[in-house]
Amino acid sequence: MSSKATFKSTISGTEFPNSERVWVKSIRTSIFDLIKNDHPDFTSEGCIANSELNVYREKYISKFL
Repeated sequence: MSSKATFKSTISGTEFPNSERVWVKSIRTSIFDLIKNDHPDFTSEGCIANSELNVYREKYISKFL
């Protein structure tokens, strides 16, 4: 029985493989602010999945288009 290491996203509570983990400290401030707007309890100690971060990257970019 093989169990892959996972983590729970701070914003969604969904489990993802550790390879998808992005620590908040590495997220650009402007994108962090977008996430914080949708998830007020999101802190600098949390982590999210790369796929979740990509959603906010797209939101950030779409503001300028």
